[in-house]
Amino acid sequence: MSNPVVDTASTAPSAPDPGSAGGPESASETAGARSWLAVTAIAVGTFAVVSTEMLPVGLLTPISQGLHVSDGTTGLAMTLAAVVAGFAAPIVLVAAGRVDRRIVLAAMMLVLLAANTISALAPNFATLLVARILVGAGIGGFWAIGASLPVRLVPARSVGRAAAVIFGGVSVASVIGVPIGTMIGEWAGWRVAFAVMAGLGAIVLIALLVLLPPLPAERAVRPRELTALLRRRTVLTGGAVDAVATSSVLWFCGVLAAATALLALAAARRERGWARTARG
Repeated sequence: MSNPVVDTASTAPSAPDPGSAGGPESASETAGARSWLAVTAIAVGTFAVVSTEMLPVGLLTPISQGLHVSDGTTGLAMTLAAVVAGFAAPIVLVAAGRVDRRIVLAAMMLVLLAANTISALAPNFATLLVARILVGAGIGGFWAIGASLPVRLVPARSVGRAAAVIFGGVSVASVIGVPIGTMIGEWAGWRVAFAVMAGLGAIVLIALLVLLPPLPAERAVRPRELTALLRRRTVLTGGAVDAVATSSVLWFCGVLAAATALLALAAARRERGWARTARG
C-alpha cells in the first residue's frame, strides 16, 4: 500500500467528547456508539478496498486460464490498479471540491462495486483491465478521503484508536481477505470471488450512507496546494517519517511482486509436470 494522500480540507476539529458534552448521558452514549459504527464502516471499506486490490494475486492462474492469457500478462491487473491509484488520490481530492466527504467516500465504494461486477462478468482480458482501472480510481479516492475522517468522527482522545481501527482493515485483508478470496476462487471460480467482493462493496456502500454523518468540506483543495507540497524540502528529501513510509511502500511492492512471480513459477512448473505425465 502506498502512503495515502490525505484530504486536509476535511480534517476539521474532532467530534466533541461525549463525556464532556452537556445533555442526557444516554444521548451522549448513543452519539458515541454511532460514531464508532461509522468508523467500523470505513474500516470494512478499507478491508474491501485492499482485498479487491490484492485479489488477483491469489487468482492469477485461474484468471489467466479463463481469459486465455499468460500468467505474466494477468499480473498487469495488479500493476495497473496500483499505478492508477497513485494518480487518482490527488485528482479525486481536487475534483471533490466542497462536496460532502460522506458522498465522495460512498461514490468511491460505488466505483469499486462496479469494478468488481465488471471483473466478474469480463468476457476478455481487455475488459478486466478496464475494471482494474476503476479499481485503482476507487482505491486512490477512498484512501485520500477515508484516511482523514477519524478526526471528524470521534473525540480527540479517541482519534488514534479510530485511525488504528480503519487502517487495521489493511492487515485483516492481507491475512484473511485475500486467502478467503483465493479459496472461493478455487472452489467456485474466480468470477464468483469477484462477485462476492461486489456484494461486500454493496453492503459497505449502504453502511457508509446510513452510518456516516454529513461531512462537508471546509474548503476545496486547489491544484497549486498539491504542487506546493511537492516542492517542500521535507517531501523531496525526506525525513525519518518519509524514510519509514518509503521503505514500507518498497517492502509492500516487493511482497506483491514476489508473490506474483512465485505463483506464476508454481503454475508453470505444474503445467510442465502435467505435460510430462501426459507424455509418459
